[in-house]
Amino acid sequence: MAKLREPKRRGNTATTAPVGQQGQDGKKARQKSGARLLRGEKAKRTKAEALAVRALASVKRKMKQSTLAMADREVAEMQVNRALYRGEYFAPEPYQTETGLTLLKTVAYHAYMVASTVDGVPPRNLDLLRRLMAEADSLTQRQAGNAPRVAQSGANPADFSRPMVKDSTPAAVQQGGQAGKWPWGTYKTKKLEVLAGAVQELWTGYDPAKPRETAPTNEKVEKWLNDHGVTSVRIRQVMATIIRADDLRRGPRPLPD
Repeated sequence: MAKLREPKRRGNTATTAPVGQQGQDGKKARQKSGARLLRGEKAKRTKAEALAVRALASVKRKMKQSTLAMADREVAEMQVNRALYRGEYFAPEPYQTETGLTLLKTVAYHAYMVASTVDGVPPRNLDLLRRLMAEADSLTQRQAGNAPRVAQSGANPADFSRPMVKDSTPAAVQQGGQAGKWPWGTYKTKKLEVLAGAVQELWTGYDPAKPRETAPTNEKVEKWLNDHGVTSVRIRQVMATIIRADDLRRGPRPLPD
């Protein structure tokens, strides 16, 4: 006698698990997910701890090899490089001391001078260098007991305290009064002396109300710089531009009334 076959079932033939079993499966899945998260967090902590150990070991090695002067330079170069190349600002701190702040102003000024000669440098990065110089100068004055100055973004190098001694020789800017503090402290180079001397000789008599009579032309400033040893045409142009009055318009000077 032939066996009767059950008709084939159509559609989804999967059996449905009991409700209790589904709850157990979900609980196990959540437990596995939680375990994975815990392992991930533990791995991150382990990695961070290992990184901290390596960093502290590096600090220990550098402390043995470094001096305070080297540390001052490294911090100053870090601040300047971050501002110039990344557009990131790391404000000067009082702990950098007068020597470190003076070095920061010098490094920032050098970078600013060079970057000003290159087309395409982001204006914001140049502004950060000016801000570094202004804030470092403000902190230096506070440490010296002078009245505090509020440094603002966009401050110009011309905002620094100018020498009070009137002398036509560049060396005079390093002698007496406020001369030794504009804006490089006791640090000096030949070009910095010449630049400050040009301000003393050509710009201290400038009157914004009488630009034609009192403002020197760039050509006159460049000739003065050339006479005092600045042989590079491009550097003379940059130096003349830096010390030029901000409110002085370009083009022909207006005729006097």
